[in-house]
Amino acid sequence: MCRSGCKTQDHKSWGECARSAHISAQWLGGTGHSYGDEKEFYKIGDDYNACLDAGVDPGSFERSDIDAALRAADAK
Repeated sequence: MCRSGCKTQDHKSWGECARSAHISAQWLGGTGHSYGDEKEFYKIGDDYNACLDAGVDPGSFERSDIDAALRAADAK
């Protein structure tokens, strides 16, 4: 039940194998996303939720779509 990259292949489960390799998931840390910094990422999420609260669905998490939805919500 080990990971394919395990050197010993002697663990009882995949989880045990992963723990022994000190694998950790970094939630949006590093370079895996294209939102720049973490503050901007959270701002996009907050603005997206503000659109939904105002009854407007931006349709995506793209900044341009969210800004257009915010403008539409303000125009109501």
